[in-house]
Amino acid sequence: MREGALKVALALVAGCGGPGAFDGRVGGQTLSVRAALFHGGPADTTPTVLTVSLQSVTHDEACRLLSQRMEKVPSALLVFHGGQAAVKPGELGVISEADLRAGKNPGGKVSGFFFGVGGARTELSGGTVKLESFELGQKGSAKGSFDVTFGADPVKGWFYATGCP
Repeated sequence: MREGALKVALALVAGCGGPGAFDGRVGGQTLSVRAALFHGGPADTTPTVLTVSLQSVTHDEACRLLSQRMEKVPSALLVFHGGQAAVKPGELGVISEADLRAGKNPGGKVSGFFFGVGGARTELSGGTVKLESFELGQKGSAKGSFDVTFGADPVKGWFYATGCP
């Protein structure tokens, strides 16, 4: 009985306050989430695109390296698309990069990639992402969970992403 209570307490602590979790392998590679970055734009805008990036480096390091390709550590990118309207919280299905390039963006969809060590890139190919909430502005954040497939590899997880200073 005591062991069961301890497991529940550890699960609750692990699920609170961290940047996220990524449960699964993509192309044989894992991602230990140490940072989750959010970009949604200024507080006074209506965002048609939001991004969440799950990183295996610290938040500060990820913010410093944001403009560089990070081929030495795994990362995942989720891009939320509102189409012609604002992105809204809810459960979003996947849209392919090919459909986006062809102008087929009905909104309420998510696209993304897993970036592996050495530059391997695997497209998000199926599943759903639940965007629970987000806040724009300098101290912006986004919270959600996912049950998706990158290529043929299923992964599950959650994120609490914050912006870079």
